[in-house]
Parts: sequence; C-alpha cells; structure tokens
Amino acid sequence: MTHLINMLTDFGFDKSALTAIENYNSRNGFSLIDNDEYKSITGYFAQYPMYKDIIPIMTDNQSNYICVYKSGALFGKVCHVSHEEVSMEPKFRSIENLIATINQNPDSWEWLDLPESTFDYPQKAYVPDTEDDKKIIPLLRDSLNKETDDEIKVQTAFCIMALTPPENLEDIYPFLDDDDMYIQERAIRIFGFHKYKPAVPKLRELETTAKHNGQFAAKLALKKIQSEQ
Repeated sequence: MTHLINMLTDFGFDKSALTAIENYNSRNGFSLIDNDEYKSITGYFAQYPMYKDIIPIMTDNQSNYICVYKSGALFGKVCHVSHEEVSMEPKFRSIENLIATINQNPDSWEWLDLPESTFDYPQKAYVPDTEDDKKIIPLLRDSLNKETDDEIKVQTAFCIMALTPPENLEDIYPFLDDDDMYIQERAIRIFGFHKYKPAVPKLRELETTAKHNGQFAAKLALKKIQSEQ
C-alpha cells in the first residue's frame, strides 16, 4: 500500500483520497494493486498515448484495472480499463466515492457486479458537483477538436458524453451522426441510458442508418425509452 500512497502523494492527491486508500481492505474483485504489478502495468500504459493520464490503483486479478486520472482535465476521476474493451470514461468522481461504493456493496465481487445506480457517471441527475463537471467539458471538447489520434478521440468523446448532465443532452446530439462507429454507438447508448424521449425520432432513423452495432444499440435505446411510457 505504501507505494500507492507515495505515488498518489507525488501526483498531488489530497488527504481524503490518501486516507480512503489507507483505510481500505482489499477483497476479491477489488484488490489494491501491488508494487510489482503497478510497475508492470504503468510500463505497458507508457507504450500507448491514450493511457498517459491514468494509473492503476486496483485489480480484479483478471487483467482488468480500476484506474485514476493522475493528470489532465479529468484529474482525480476514476475509470475502469477492461482487457476486453477499452473504455476510459470516468465512472466515479473520486477515489473516495469508488471505495465507499465498494464497501457499500459487499455482494459485488467484480466491477460488473456493481449496481448501475451506484456510479457517478453517466450523470443521472443534477448534483452540486455537476457545475465542476460542466467546466471540464469545454476543455475536453477543445482537446477533441485538436486531437489527431483516433483512439484518443474516441476516448475523449466517451468522456464528454459521460460527464454531460441530463439537462444538456442536446449538446451531444452531433455524436449520433459521428463518422466513428464507436462514438456513434456510445452516443446512442447514452440517450437510451437517460431514456431521453426527444431523441426517439432520431433513434428510429438510426435503427436502419447507423453503422454496424449502432443499429442494434438504437433498438435497445428505444426499448429503454418506451419502457418509461
């Protein structure tokens, strides 16, 4: 644990984050990463520019990692890096929120077992921290507009969508027509997640016009929205 405390201290994390790590008891599915694995994974991350802002803090010992943003606009936020599908959008606002959620869900034995309602992102409702998130989004959009690396562009778009609160969903409408199939699919899923009724006409169109998995995603999104009616 000492290596994690030293590392987080060096990157400027505050006392509450350090205390949360110090008081946490690892368990199956959510183990604090040991020093050797930390060095191995950060060495791997160093080979890919899209991982430049994150470091691993936990593992499920199945090659999946809970990571925290150590730098950049998303500093302090927590994401999950799966070996099956790379998706680096934030899921928790902080290490403290992550650990509190793990402790409050003792029957969850891996990341996918955590109830969807326990995640901070995608934002489901306005909370005081939403104002801080709104300040981050323009920074991410600026990075997206300047970025030339396709993988980083996809992950940046994912982050923008995750941080966008329900009252600003219209801001991410353009992603529904994005040329990148992964960005388009994620946008469709986000509108389904929020059960956003104004998007129904567009989603019906995308059932036949979206790229690849986007068509199936549109069908699922419509089902979620219709379940509210």
